[in-house]
Amino acid sequence: MDSNIITTLIVVVIIGYGLFMVFTNVKKFIECNKAKKEFLEGNKNHPEIVSDYIPWIIGCVLIAILVGVAVVFEMQNNGEAVTLAAYGFVTLWVLSLTTEFIVRRTIIFTEDGFFYEKTFHRFRSVNGTTPTGGMFGRYEVRLTTTSEKMQLPKKFGVILKERLDAYQQKRKKKR
Repeated sequence: MDSNIITTLIVVVIIGYGLFMVFTNVKKFIECNKAKKEFLEGNKNHPEIVSDYIPWIIGCVLIAILVGVAVVFEMQNNGEAVTLAAYGFVTLWVLSLTTEFIVRRTIIFTEDGFFYEKTFHRFRSVNGTTPTGGMFGRYEVRLTTTSEKMQLPKKFGVILKERLDAYQQKRKKKR
C-alpha cells in the first residue's frame, strides 16, 4: 500500500473518533440541559444547584492553549499530517470533556431528593452511599427502585450523605 493512503486513513480515523466523542457528549449535554430545565420549571420547593465544573473547564482551556502552541510550533517545523491529526484529536477530546464536566459536575438538591444528569431520585430510594477509592475519590450510590448503582464525584457524595442523614433524621422525628 502507498504510505499516503495509510497516512490519510490514520488521519481520518483519528479525527473521526474525535468527532464521534464530541457528538455523543454534546448530544448528552443537550439532553441533560433540557431535562434539568424541565425539572427546575416544574419544581417550586427551592431547589439548590451545586456545581464545581469551573476549575475543570479552566484546566481544559489550559490544555487547549498548550495544544494550540504545540500546533504553531509543529506548523513551523513542517508538521506531518498524523501529528497534526493527533493535536486535532486532543482538541476535540478537550471539547468533549468540557461538555461532560458540565453535565457530571452539576447536581440539584431539593428537600426530598436530588436531580443528577437526567433523572430525579428521591432520598427514600437511596439504599446507601459508599466511598470508593481511586485517584479522584467517588461515591457509589445504590438505588432501591432500579437496583442500579451510580457514581458521584466525592464532593457531591459527601453532600448527598449529609442530606440523606438529615432526611432520615427528619423522618424519624415524624414517627
